[in-house]
Amino acid sequence: MSKSTPLIRRAVSGDESILAALGKAVHELHVNARPDIFLPYYAEALRIWFRELLAGGEVKFWIVEIDGVAAGYVSAARKSREANPFSPAREWCEIDNLAVEPAFQKQGLGRLLMETAMADARSAGLRVFELTTWWFNESGRAAFQSLGFQSRFVRFEQSDP
Repeated sequence: MSKSTPLIRRAVSGDESILAALGKAVHELHVNARPDIFLPYYAEALRIWFRELLAGGEVKFWIVEIDGVAAGYVSAARKSREANPFSPAREWCEIDNLAVEPAFQKQGLGRLLMETAMADARSAGLRVFELTTWWFNESGRAAFQSLGFQSRFVRFEQSDP
């Protein structure tokens, strides 16, 4: 852990530039591994996207700061599915984005962010937590497994040339 105490706060309208900057390294990881699926990092487009999500209120964001410097963020949303002939109705917390600046990684900040989002979801009555990560994100997979997440299904892909 860093020598300074991390401060975790809810992101608010006006934090969209911070969120866009914090997500750059993770975004570029995805672009480098799958340029056929992910668009190049474009800060202005991400600022607009984050501004809309923050204004909508359906997705919650938390930012972790060290000595006033934004070091990472996480987002989470309540999700639900109605009952159908195959399964009962269900609700869960979807962790959608987790990013920690490379200079602040391996200090437990991702874990703190995840614990914060999950505690908030628990206070709203949710007990199931889900997330998705790409196979090439080895550090992400390891981090999520260390938090007790388990792989639940495998998605296959095939593309014609």
